Amino acid sequence: MAIQTDITIEHLGKDLLFPNAFVEVIRYEGNVSSCIIVVQIKTSATGNAIDERKYLIQHNASVPLLAQAYLHLKTLPEFLNATDC
Repeated sequence: MAIQTDITIEHLGKDLLFPNAFVEVIRYEGNVSSCIIVVQIKTSATGNAIDERKYLIQHNASVPLLAQAYLHLKTLPEFLNATDC
């Protein structure tokens, strides 16, 4: 499970665009009410990792955590146009 979207990353004061970057939840930790998900961003499904980000989500026990993590990511401004892959 992963999503794909265009990602802009600032590096040395310049914005670098990575079209169709591959975004994958690689780790999560927390408790029954909240969880931190760790997302790795790669140039492609088999490409190099270019960034790693952490997000706090509220966990709803009736929804599988991994599915909930991706649903949450797609509500964030940087992932609004993301598609499942």
